[in-house]
Amino acid sequence: MQISLNTLLELIKKRGIEAEIQKDTGQILFGFEEEGAAFPIFIRLFEESQLLQILVFLPTKLKVGREGDMARLLHWINQSLDLPGFGMEESSKSVFFRVMLPVLGMSFDENLLEPFLGAVRMVSTTFWPPIKKVNDEGASFEEVRDKTS
Repeated sequence: MQISLNTLLELIKKRGIEAEIQKDTGQILFGFEEEGAAFPIFIRLFEESQLLQILVFLPTKLKVGREGDMARLLHWINQSLDLPGFGMEESSKSVFFRVMLPVLGMSFDENLLEPFLGAVRMVSTTFWPPIKKVNDEGASFEEVRDKTS
C-alpha cells in the first residue's frame, strides 16, 4: 500500500489505538502505560530518504552525572538486540528507543506495522527496569550488568 501519515493513522486506529497527528510536529502520537509509567510513541515519515521512524520515549529524564553509565548501558543493551535502537539525547535529557524502517517508493506492507509496534513496546518495557536503575536509582553500569548477566 502507498503510505502517508493519514494511511498510517488509519491503520493504527483500526487496531483500537487512540492516536492523532500532532499539528506542530507532523508526527503521529499515541502511547501506552506500563506499571503506571507513560511511554509516548511518535511515528514520522521521511519521504526524501524513504524511511518510517517509530520512536518511543522512556518515562525518565536523564539525570546530570548519569550520562556515562547510561551510555554504556544503552550500548551494552543494543549489542545484544536483533533490533537495536536505544539512545539518549543529552540536550533534551531524553532516553528513547527508535526503529527506522525502509518504505521504498513510499510503499509499506501494512502487515508489518503491528509486529514492529509490538516489538517496540516489548523492548522498551523489557529494558525499562535496568535503565531506571541506572538513571533514577543511581546504580552503576557494572552493578546492573552483573545482576543481569
